[in-house]
Amino acid sequence: MIIQKIDRCLVDLQTEGALVVTPDNTAVLSEQSAVLRCSTDNSVFGGDSITWNRQVAGSASNELLANGCRLPSSSSSLYSVDTSSAGHCDLVVNNTSASLAGVYTCSEPNVQTAQAFLTIIGKPLSSLALSAKAIILSSS
Repeated sequence: MIIQKIDRCLVDLQTEGALVVTPDNTAVLSEQSAVLRCSTDNSVFGGDSITWNRQVAGSASNELLANGCRLPSSSSSLYSVDTSSAGHCDLVVNNTSASLAGVYTCSEPNVQTAQAFLTIIGKPLSSLALSAKAIILSSS
């Protein structure tokens, strides 16, 4: 009976971890990818214990992006996860657009959360002007 209690305590201690790498506020140009890093020292589940959420800019609603570092199939074109390093569950935002800006939250459930802002910067005006000039020239 005592051995069972000791084993249970060891398992309980090992299943909770702390975030050791948290996401940084990030700004990227529209149509580029952004990587938000997050990792845990959870020795049992590693990065599989991490959850990612996004709060839509200008809204109070949260969107679950990854649970246990797994994406739902509906998010696979917008997001991917990189688990190539032990304990990591880095969120990759593919082909960014203004609609993907917002507050992203990485969490080790019931233990710790960390937030980062993702800012999407539109195309530079100079490239838009060059595109408009090319259209005008081609139509003349």
